[in-house]
Parts: sequence; C-alpha cells; structure tokens
Amino acid sequence: MLRAGLKEARADVIFQCTYKADNSIVLTEELARTLLLAERNRIAFKIKDDCIEFGPYLGVFINEQKREKLLAGGWDSVYWRFQQWADEVCGIVFFFSLSGVNWQERAVVGYRWNEQKEWVAGHYPLPKVIYDRCFGRNGRKHSALLRQQLEHYNLPIVVYNSVAKFGKHEIYEHLSRYEELAPHIPFYAWYEPTLLLSLLEDNQTVYLKPDRLYKGKGVIRASRTEAGYTIELRQEQNVIYTFREAEAFLLQLESEMAEGQNYLMQKGINLATFLGNRYDLRVMLHKQAPDRWVVTGINARIAPVNSVITSPRSGGNVIYASAALAHSFPGKENLLAEEIKKFACAVGRALEERFGFLGELGVDLGFDQNGKLYLIEANAKPLKVSFSRIKDKALNKVINRTPIILGCTLAGFDFTGEKTYKFAGKEDVFVFKFLPYGPGWPKRILFLSTEQLKFFGYRPGQFVTLQIGFKKTYVEIGHLSF
Repeated sequence: MLRAGLKEARADVIFQCTYKADNSIVLTEELARTLLLAERNRIAFKIKDDCIEFGPYLGVFINEQKREKLLAGGWDSVYWRFQQWADEVCGIVFFFSLSGVNWQERAVVGYRWNEQKEWVAGHYPLPKVIYDRCFGRNGRKHSALLRQQLEHYNLPIVVYNSVAKFGKHEIYEHLSRYEELAPHIPFYAWYEPTLLLSLLEDNQTVYLKPDRLYKGKGVIRASRTEAGYTIELRQEQNVIYTFREAEAFLLQLESEMAEGQNYLMQKGINLATFLGNRYDLRVMLHKQAPDRWVVTGINARIAPVNSVITSPRSGGNVIYASAALAHSFPGKENLLAEEIKKFACAVGRALEERFGFLGELGVDLGFDQNGKLYLIEANAKPLKVSFSRIKDKALNKVINRTPIILGCTLAGFDFTGEKTYKFAGKEDVFVFKFLPYGPGWPKRILFLSTEQLKFFGYRPGQFVTLQIGFKKTYVEIGHLSF
C-alpha cells in the first residue's frame, strides 16, 4: 500500500541497491498521478505495517478573497515562510479554500509559491491535517462549512485552530468551573439594564462587549461620575456621551450596540499602567507537541489616551511584556511572567476539555494596580498583528513556525524529539517522545504518583500518548495516592 494524505494506491515494490540515491523511491507516472505527487518536490516518507506513506502534507485553509488576492499578484511573507519551514522537514504546505476541494476524490486544488514567487495552482491529496487560517468576511461561515463537510464524509482529518469563534459568555461560564481559574475572572453577566444601573451605583466601571465580535469591535465602556452617566466607545477616535438621567443614558447605550449581537457586561479592571496609560497582555499559546501547551510569546498592548480598548489597530502601542511589567511592578517582573505562563496554559487545558483539540490560542490577560492577574478573554484563531508591531524576527518566527511543525507532527511524521528524565537519587531513566494521536484510539488510564505528576508536569485528567516499545495508546493521566 502507498499513501499520500488520504489518497491510496496498491503497487508492487522493487528494491534496488545503488550508490547514487540512498533512501529514494521512484514511482511510475501512473502511481504519481494517482497519489497526486508533484514532480521535483522533496518529500519525506516512512514505511510501517506494509505501507509506504509520503508526507507530511499540511493544508492551510484560507478564504476565497485571500486566494483571489494572491492570484492577482498579492504577497504574504508569512505564508511564504510557512512553505520554507515545512520544506525544512521535507513536508509540503499548500493553501486552499472550499471551492478547491473534491470530497469524493479526496483531492484538492491547492496553491504554493514557486521559485519565482509566483502563486500557482496544483493538485494535492486531501491532507490528514488542516491548519485553519480562514479569516475575514465569511471566514467563520466557511470554517463551519469545512467542518460540516468533514463530518458528512466521515473523513479522518484533524483541524487545528479548530473553533471558528468562541462566545465570550460560553468561555467565562466554562472557565469559572475551575478552582484555579475562577478567582481570576471578573464579574460578568448578560446585559440587563437594571443590573447595569446597580453596578454603576457602586461606582464600578462596566465594559459591555458583543458576545461574538472580535478586534475590539462594538465594545462600550459605561461609568458613573458626579456629572452623570458616561458612555465611551472607540470609532475613528474616542467618542464620549454624558447624561444626567438614566433613561436617556440607556437609550443611547442600546442604540450604540452592534446589531444582532447579544451583549455581555464585565466589571472593569483597574489595569496597571505604563507611563500613565492602561495596558493588557496578549499571550500566544501553542502546542509544540500534541499533548502540551507552551507560551510562545507575550506582549503588552498599551491603550491610547482615554481609549476604551488597547488594540494596536485603534492607535495603541505594543512593547515587550517584560518592559511593561518591570515598569509597573519593579523587581517582580520575572515572577509575574511565570504566573502568566502557568495561568495561560491552565486556560488552554481547560478550553480543550470543552472544545477538543485546539493547537493555537490567544489569551488576553491584565494585572490590576495591586498585581492581581485577571482573564480578559480567550481567542480562537488569534490574529498576530500585535506581535508584528514589535518587529522581533525571532519572536515572529517562533509564533508562526510552531503551528507548522505541529501540523507536520499531527500528520504522523514526528519532529518533536526525545526527552530524557531521571529522578534525583534514583537509577530509573525515562525516555519520552510526544507523539500524535488519532480518532478512535482506545482510552486507557496511566496512574502516576504525586511525585511523578509534579516531575513530569502532568495533571489528573490530562490526555497523553504512551508508547512502550512498538506499542502505543492514548491514555488519561490518573493520580495514584498511597
């Protein structure tokens, strides 16, 4: 059996010894066409259980407008580097949209840049792994359609960046169930006029957020001062309304709400400041291996003067998180950075228990003036604009390359490397390698002692892949108490 992505073919294999091309495979033209293997592309292969598999293939899902823009001569330097990073491990990244998929034939028209940096079409096997980068107009709709088609055809494809959009209320409700996370979630509730007025009576600032919009769209800040009730929102610039009477205040407030959106109220956080301006923190969270979250980048987004939101798209500035924390909490910046990483990874684990495999998250956090950490929101399919503003090539490489290597690993080609652990004062040596897992693997429980849980950084209820020799299975971590 020969396999490329979801394409398969049967053929006789002839082994020949040569000094010119070690570890090479030559296919007939008919086989290459059947498997949709492009000519003159370097690609890895592996042999297992009487099957030769070519790969890894990684499909990057984009919207139709992006495809048309690039066909018209546009350029995307990050996408270009996606290809280069996959080439480093002899994998193939291609870009596709819904219109290019032939579900029955398990094939897809995908696009890549050639050596002349021309965006050209090619025929590729439907891949085992898809990285969802479908943004923009109708992006969420098309992402949902992709998942519906995968379910309809019952295809064994892993999609990461896999949730089209989180609802803010749904996120807060779920995370509030975790003892370690609940104290860091500000008070929230669905918009209700009487409750809002009650919160404002207590001199609290309240943010009103549309449940399913992003980029800070539709966010309104409400407060009460001696002058009356105040509404603040960000359009092309800051807009402020003040009303003496509650009735007029509520009428204006509801007229400013985004059409068709349910609004959530969230108690304002008295955020720490940098040179007098409030800031929050964007944390990029990735799976370097399928079983473990890591923080790949943190920045501080400084709000414009009196702005409702911190987004750099609305005039905010972006600096290294370490600089902002050192300014606000001198001498504590390293300790707070570790707290951020620990908390963000806990958020990632909790969200995967609700939504399944994610692979990439943006987590927005903030410290108040007293140094207490709060969750602002979590974002599926996070944009990385704020990181590009820092102009740090090494940082941008990490946050963009990591999901590509993850995709290649999920496709069944392991690039994670081995890790060796040895308990102090003991002879036992443990060699671990994080491996991809797939649908339908049986559930097993691996019990670890308290010492082992702490040493390996696992927690009860976490799922990992366990391999002993050539045998492997997907296991749930349990706690063995004596």
